[in-house]
Amino acid sequence: MRMTKGHLKFAILVVVVAVLSGFLLFAQVRSSIPFFAHLSPANSSSLSCTAGDVLLVVAPHCDDEVFGAGGFIYDAVKQGARVYVVVVTNGEAFRFLVSRPSRAPLLGDRRQRETLEALEVLGVPKDHVFFLGYPDRGLELLWYEHWLPDIPYFSRLTRREFTPDTSFRPESPYCGKSVVADLEEILRMVRPTLVLTASPFDTHPDHRAVYNFTMYALERLRYEDPFFENTRVFWYLVHWNFWPHGSLTGPGVKLIPPRELLVPTIQWRYYFLGKDTVFAKMRAVRKYRSQSVGGYPLSFVRANELFVEARKARIPTLFEGITVDGQWDDWDGPNITFSSPEVRIRQNGFRKASLPSFLAMAKDAEYLYLAVHHLSSKEVRYRFHFLPVVPLRGEETVVDVEVGTEGPKVVAIPSEDGSLRALRYAMGKNGLEVAVPLELLHHAATVFFKMEVLEGKRVLAETIWKVLTF
Repeated sequence: MRMTKGHLKFAILVVVVAVLSGFLLFAQVRSSIPFFAHLSPANSSSLSCTAGDVLLVVAPHCDDEVFGAGGFIYDAVKQGARVYVVVVTNGEAFRFLVSRPSRAPLLGDRRQRETLEALEVLGVPKDHVFFLGYPDRGLELLWYEHWLPDIPYFSRLTRREFTPDTSFRPESPYCGKSVVADLEEILRMVRPTLVLTASPFDTHPDHRAVYNFTMYALERLRYEDPFFENTRVFWYLVHWNFWPHGSLTGPGVKLIPPRELLVPTIQWRYYFLGKDTVFAKMRAVRKYRSQSVGGYPLSFVRANELFVEARKARIPTLFEGITVDGQWDDWDGPNITFSSPEVRIRQNGFRKASLPSFLAMAKDAEYLYLAVHHLSSKEVRYRFHFLPVVPLRGEETVVDVEVGTEGPKVVAIPSEDGSLRALRYAMGKNGLEVAVPLELLHHAATVFFKMEVLEGKRVLAETIWKVLTF
C-alpha cells in the first residue's frame, strides 16, 4: 500500500516522540544509577531550621520556591522558624500561555495567587510573601546592561519600564539598583539567619541573576551591619537541560544532582523529607495549575531536596608580585584556582579541549593577578567582568577588561582622577596572564568577578559570577 503524505507525517511524528521519550528515560536512568552519576559523598544533615531561626527564600519566579525548597519550607515552619519568601518576577513570560503581550499581566496576577495558595499549604502566611514585580526573562539584563535607573529596561511583555502597583515597591524602575534596594530593605526588615536562593549554575538566566542580586545585597549589608556576617546562604537548582524531568520520578525516588555538577568543588547537601513533608510539597506543587505542562513540576517531588552552600573565594596575598610574561614558573606560590565546571559553564557545541582548563588568581598590594590556562587554536578574546562592592562610596558599576591579540581594552573605568596604574598582560603558548590594578577596583574588600572567552561576538565559555574577598 502506498504511503500518503499524511501517513508519512504521522509516522515521522511517532518516531520523534519515541526518540525523545527514550532520551528522557535514559537521562533519568543515568542520573539515578550511581555508576552513571559518579556520585560523590554528600552531606545529608547540618542544614535545618529551629524555632530561633528566620528563613528567607528568594525565588526568581512564582513556583521556584516550592520546586526547589518546598519541603524545607514546610519543615522549617513545623520547627517554629519564621519563614519569608521573596518572588522577584511574576513569571509573566510563560510562553505556553502568553499568546499576546496584553495577557502577560493577567498571567502574572494568576501566578501570584497560585504562589500564595501553595505557600499557605506549606504554612507560610500571606504577609510573609513579597512580590518584587521585575520583568520575567529580563533579570540578567538588569544585572549586565540596565544597572542604573536612568537606563531602565523596557519589557516587551509587560510594556513597562517600572514595577506594577501590586509590587513590593510600586513604580520602581526596571534596573539592577532597584532590585538590590528591594532585597536590602527586606533583608534589613526580616534579618534572616538562613537564605535559600537560586543557583549560579542554573541554565535559566533569571535564576543566575537572582543568585547574583541576592549575594550582592548581602555583601553590601555586611559593610553596615555585622549581623549579616553570620547569615548562611544556600542555593537550589531548578533548570539544567532535561534534569530532573523523566519517568523515574515519585515521592520515594532520590533526587540526584546533574552528572556534570557532581564535582568536588560543589558540595551537595541532601535534605531528606518525611512522608508528610513530601505530600505537603506535592499538594503545594499542584496549586500551580497554570504550570501544569507535562510532568515537569511533579518531578521535583522526591524523597529529598538538594542544596549547596554559597561560598566566597578568598584571594591569597603574595609578598612578591608575579612577573607578567605569559609563563607559569612563578605561580608556585599561594593562589586560588577555579576549574571545571566553574570555567566551562557554557560550551556552545565546542570541544572541551578547546576551552580553558583553569583560572588562577592571586594578589599583592597593587595588583590582582589572573592566569588562564587555555590550549586553543582559535583566535579568542578574554573578557573579565568586575563589580566592586563599595556601598559607602556609591560608585558601584561593572568594570570590563578585555584582552585579545590586539591588546587590552578597559571598557569602563570608574576612576576618581583617571591616574591608574597600567594594566599589564602577556599572551603565552598555553594561555595568558593579566595584572589588574587594584585601584581600578576601588581597593574594594569584596569584588564580584566573571570571565568570558569569546570568538568574534560568540561566547565560547564563561565562568559563573564568583564572590572574591581580599
